[in-house]
Amino acid sequence: MATTFVERIAVEIDGEGDPVVMIHGLGGTSNTWAALGPAFAHNKRVRPDLPGSGRSCRVEVLRGCGHWTPLEKPEECVRLLQRFYMQRI
Repeated sequence: MATTFVERIAVEIDGEGDPVVMIHGLGGTSNTWAALGPAFAHNKRVRPDLPGSGRSCRVEVLRGCGHWTPLEKPEECVRLLQRFYMQRI
């Protein structure tokens, strides 16, 4: 398993095969998906700690203000996918 940081967002990446992006819920972390690792053993697993969660930067550091909302998470996820050159989104 490798941890990388994309725009101050911590991302766990492991496995080989078709990528699966595992996005945790509000208040969770990338560790939410640890128990499901064996079920996705044939996939590349991409598990971000969304902004303000886990090892990712606090929201006000990432956005420059305290007005970040969960509705912005899809934009963050698309940037992560683009960073890893995933073709199917």
